[in-house]
Amino acid sequence: MEQDILERCVTYFTHGGPIEWIGGGITIGTISVSGGDGAADNFGNTFSILGASWLSLSAGAQGVTLGGVDYSGYGDVGGVTLDVSGFKGDTTVVGSAFDDTITDNAGVNTITGGAGADVFTFMDTNTGTTLGLIDKIMDFSNTAGDKIDLTPVVDVNNYGEAGYADFNAFLAGADTADKAVWVGLVGSDGFVAVDHDTNGSIDYVIQLAGLGSLANVDVASFA
Repeated sequence: MEQDILERCVTYFTHGGPIEWIGGGITIGTISVSGGDGAADNFGNTFSILGASWLSLSAGAQGVTLGGVDYSGYGDVGGVTLDVSGFKGDTTVVGSAFDDTITDNAGVNTITGGAGADVFTFMDTNTGTTLGLIDKIMDFSNTAGDKIDLTPVVDVNNYGEAGYADFNAFLAGADTADKAVWVGLVGSDGFVAVDHDTNGSIDYVIQLAGLGSLANVDVASFA
């Protein structure tokens, strides 16, 4: 299977034109991208560089397991859209040094936005409520203008925060807070609990690694 993928890539570079991969059942390690000088560059079910699509994954591509995608060497000041929601697996995502939009998948994601004002998009079916299953942002920064986009739509103004001794205490506090967005600080890490309908049952949690202080996050951090 890996040889077939290699042959398709060689075909692209020698003859030009996009590649279409139909179906799934393959595993990709880490895709690293450097350079870039075009508009609307993105990584997702369609992967484009310099504004031109070179890999198109069909609707059946949910069988493709992706270990990681790394845009830390990307050079287009417009930033990039990184959407791994169509892939399986615990995916590590590293954004560029510019303004990126990053969307998670159903695996356990470790996400680094890099410099720039990044938007991190999370869906309620794509991250869990226990430490072993929640997605993690490694470098969330209010100062840089980062935002967390919560879907389905959440009343982010129904917001609160508090410090806790441990993660279990945070979950218990979030359950009883009756807030749509509840942020807790445990040690140096922040945790965001999302309750879409404020019924006292947490829908999902996001970890903000190394947040340091509740002063580094507020209602304006969410969309």
